Amino acid sequence: MAKRKSSKVLKSVPEVVKALGGPDAISELTGVGRSTVSNWATWGFIPPGWYMAFKTRLEAKGFILDPDVFGFKTVPHFEGEARHVA
Repeated sequence: MAKRKSSKVLKSVPEVVKALGGPDAISELTGVGRSTVSNWATWGFIPPGWYMAFKTRLEAKGFILDPDVFGFKTVPHFEGEARHVA
């Protein structure tokens, strides 16, 4: 059985920018200026509207994208039964 190659999880804006080819490539991809891409690194997140476009491209390259890079917060798993509110 062939061993499956593990994917690298991208957990920061600089990792995402590098994986997509750098600020110029992202500027061309998104239509935003290079300075805007640099601002994302300063802010520590990429605006959430870009999540699906980046996720699709990164998965095609074998990367896993951490949603926290886009300002999404991971919700902890809740134990027990779901409860309905009347």
